[in-house]
Amino acid sequence: MGLILLGALEPAQLAAFLKQWPRRRYTERTPFEEVDIRDCIAAARRDGFCYFNGVMDDGVAGLSVPLHDRAGGRPIAALNLSTSLQRTSPEVAMTRFLPELRAAASAIEAALPGRPQGGRS
Repeated sequence: MGLILLGALEPAQLAAFLKQWPRRRYTERTPFEEVDIRDCIAAARRDGFCYFNGVMDDGVAGLSVPLHDRAGGRPIAALNLSTSLQRTSPEVAMTRFLPELRAAASAIEAALPGRPQGGRS
């Protein structure tokens, strides 16, 4: 979820954040080096979602999508789900859960006060 929000930062804001962020390796899959973290942030920004498996816990996967501001631009929050890797394959997460998560995000965005009708394009 955090990578989605970090992707919305201006380059100077992101640099300042990464400079002070106390990195911690939770598992062997946790991105730790700044270049790897930046690559993950760029991928989340480009793809419009973030999927990680075993990054925070060896048996848990997470999938996040952004919620955009009323103008339909900047991510202001994220919607996330976590699931067991034993019960949910990455393929199921991408084909079943990602569309449902995106639909839920769109519905929330459409319900924001002052939101133009029709939601985000």
